[in-house]
Amino acid sequence: MKIIRQILGCVLILPVSASYIFAQTLTDSTFVARAEQHISEIYAGQLNSGARIYNGKMYRPLLNLDNGGHTLFQSNQYSRGSIVYEGRIYKDLNLMYDLFRDQLVLLNYDKVGGIIIWPQYVDSFSIHQHKFIHIKPDSSPHTGFPPGYYDLIYDGKTRLLAKRTKTISETADEYKVKKNISEKSKYYILKDSAYTQVKSKKDLLKLLHRTQNENQNYIKKEHLDFKKNFEDSMVRLLSHHDSIPPNL
Repeated sequence: MKIIRQILGCVLILPVSASYIFAQTLTDSTFVARAEQHISEIYAGQLNSGARIYNGKMYRPLLNLDNGGHTLFQSNQYSRGSIVYEGRIYKDLNLMYDLFRDQLVLLNYDKVGGIIIWPQYVDSFSIHQHKFIHIKPDSSPHTGFPPGYYDLIYDGKTRLLAKRTKTISETADEYKVKKNISEKSKYYILKDSAYTQVKSKKDLLKLLHRTQNENQNYIKKEHLDFKKNFEDSMVRLLSHHDSIPPNL
């Protein structure tokens, strides 16, 4: 704020005619407040423009998808979020996450176009109340586990990740080629220092064999329906499993 006031002191050296015009419409305090706000925005923009996080390629969205489809996570509009980039957290950024290309997109500081953030420097990011962690090629404890951005759904003694993706399919008729988009998720559990893909209730119970009886009782008691709500049922069962002492 001290720097901003110093800048403002220079800006206020205006010709008399201009000062007179401002005086007709604004009080001195109002003018100063608005000027400070404007200069603060410019100053913040200049700081942001120099941040390393703004280094990246221009993002070009995929358009002309049918049925109002888009390739982005939850919304095709920029939403407020945060990024941990090179170990430093950046908050209140305008973000989008492209599930088709697995690209994190940041609205440029000048609010014209998006920037694809270099993935090798991203540790994690949060958007739409979801936290995504970056599994890098050299950080996976299991060689068959593909790197990329993963939705951290549950983080306890065990960890549940979801790989969100979108794919585009084309169908043709006599008039046009239609491009439709579909979304799917693959689930992985980190247990005993290894990631294992879970495709079914059976896969999950096999991983949690230590508490097999307790798990079956909990599923019946809570009426967990893995067919209708696979993701939520997994989270609830994992939480129950982690709450059981190892000696039981």
